[in-house]
Amino acid sequence: MCSQTVPRVFVSYSWDTEQHRAWVLNLATRLRTEGGVDVILDQWDAVPGDQLPQFMSKAVRESDFVLIVCTPNYKSKSDSGTGGVGYEGDIMTGEVLTEQNHRKFIPILREGAWSSAAPSWVTGKYYVKLTGQPYSKEAYCDLLKTLHGKRATAPPIGRAPSFAADKQDLLAIGNDILTLANEILQTNQDALVPLIRNPVRRYSVGPDLTALYQQQRHRARFSEWKAFLEELEASTSDPFERSVCEGLLEAVNDLCTAFYTYERSVDDKGEFETTKHFVELVLGDRGSDPRWYQLDDSEVRRIAERYLENLRRSVDLLGSVVGTLRARR
Repeated sequence: MCSQTVPRVFVSYSWDTEQHRAWVLNLATRLRTEGGVDVILDQWDAVPGDQLPQFMSKAVRESDFVLIVCTPNYKSKSDSGTGGVGYEGDIMTGEVLTEQNHRKFIPILREGAWSSAAPSWVTGKYYVKLTGQPYSKEAYCDLLKTLHGKRATAPPIGRAPSFAADKQDLLAIGNDILTLANEILQTNQDALVPLIRNPVRRYSVGPDLTALYQQQRHRARFSEWKAFLEELEASTSDPFERSVCEGLLEAVNDLCTAFYTYERSVDDKGEFETTKHFVELVLGDRGSDPRWYQLDDSEVRRIAERYLENLRRSVDLLGSVVGTLRARR
């Protein structure tokens, strides 16, 4: 807004009848004298001799808000582009297109149905209904609060409640994590045990090994559980519940880390040293450095065995925590 304390408002309307002009004057007077609004109105701001196009253009451009008093006659003139209403409509639509300041232009329904009184370019807008005599006090207050930036706003977002309010809920979460962890372990064992027995299989990537890539999709689910357990651990006052959360979190962290088992290797000349993702290494990913193929088969076997051992350790830890929960039911 141009003004921080007193909103500057221009009223756009059509001269339908003397009664309508009087109504617009009364509304503008009320806003100015009772509402603390600096209203610009042709009935007191434009005098004989003024350049009306210049007056209208300046009023629209320099105002914080423009009130559009909608009637069937106003719609007809605006849509057809005739008279002062048509000129003002061109200015307003041009400003909306260039500035994207839609909230500056506030429609007021004075007469008729909205579909028959609203110009085409404002039909989708939230409008203030000031029909009838007297018009709605609530609608007028809504307009006044809008002009002063005092409309109700959403309260701050509070902390999410604990959805694991009892041990039964926590046990359900533990069972879900353990079930998925066992599925991941089984899939990886099915793919890697044959590889451990015959490391040369890394040179030909098959469906059983590429499945290892797919297991990484589970990290998203573990991340959700991790966030939940961290929130519960921080909010609970139950020592047992906090201890269970710590155990589950440790296991979840181990599982997530296992997918990123990195190894540092040096070739037989001592010239090559780098760090790679385990899956890329074992699969011999064609997009990785071809020197990975220089790794000895025994080294590939050792890395695969270590990867599976990390998964087994995490599953064992999960089983222990879940078993403790079951015993306390």
